[in-house]
Amino acid sequence: MRVSARVRGRTYQETCGLVNAWGELLNRSGWRWSYFGHLTYKQPVTKIGADRDFNRFVRGIDEKCFGRRYRERGKHITFARGVEYQIRGVLHNHVLLGLT
Repeated sequence: MRVSARVRGRTYQETCGLVNAWGELLNRSGWRWSYFGHLTYKQPVTKIGADRDFNRFVRGIDEKCFGRRYRERGKHITFARGVEYQIRGVLHNHVLLGLT
């Protein structure tokens, strides 16, 4: 996999190592990813605001898939999320979702 961007403060080789480590972690046989997506903001948002919005997003999916009492039943989606700043300075989320 070619990495075109660098992780802040890391060399190209370190960035490649991080990408490979994430790939190995996310490809573990026990995890099944059903969907992937990108969540982008039109206007700048704080990290706290982005976290709040993402939690609402996940909670909405949980309620839609498993009902409003999904926590009591012990059901929920599995997710992996990566957050980065776009060139224009706005937060951007990369998301993997797995239905359990």
